[in-house]
Amino acid sequence: MINIATLLKDAPKGMKLYSPLFGEVKFVGIDKRSGYPIDVIDCKKNGKSFTEFGVYFADHPDAECLLFPSKVVRTWEGWKPSAEPKFKAEDRIVSKSDKSTIYRIICLHEERREYIVEIEHKDYHESCPWIAFEDQDDFELAPKKHYAIANFKPIQWVLVRNYDNQVWGLSMFSHRDMGCYICLNREDFTQCIPYDGNEHLLGTTDMCDEMYINW
Repeated sequence: MINIATLLKDAPKGMKLYSPLFGEVKFVGIDKRSGYPIDVIDCKKNGKSFTEFGVYFADHPDAECLLFPSKVVRTWEGWKPSAEPKFKAEDRIVSKSDKSTIYRIICLHEERREYIVEIEHKDYHESCPWIAFEDQDDFELAPKKHYAIANFKPIQWVLVRNYDNQVWGLSMFSHRDMGCYICLNREDFTQCIPYDGNEHLLGTTDMCDEMYINW
């Protein structure tokens, strides 16, 4: 049997768990001095205790685990405590390592400990229906001035290049594919900004305003 007390030793107080006996319960803590070390409270705020293996009827040798991560997830295999969610519904977030894709959080799935998300830009053909709470530190809020990829329109004049030390060239935007900006004659680029308002950058290697950086 899995030692649940070991898994829960660093879990935050108040974290939601589930028991078929009591329904949703909240984690209180680990009492190492007791034979029932896992303490929780039920919806009526009554205290309940389970053994380190999640057993409630400890005096029954064949009793099974009756404490689980959630009503849906009834296994402790591979489980680890997750921090409380730091994002909320309708937040736009980006990966810290790849800021080219914006995810809009549709809702939070508390039982599965995950965010249900959608790709902000429909022309970016990638599916990522959820992000686990335990992975949330790999993401951050998208800058409020972030120039959305969705703002680019077909047959729009744009400035493009692939690297910061290249000069900006003039082209016409077509569509987005596999993380690249596809332009006139199907040329693809990693950096793309609107020409209007940035005419002074044409032919230079100057950095554009941070509001346009989404690569």
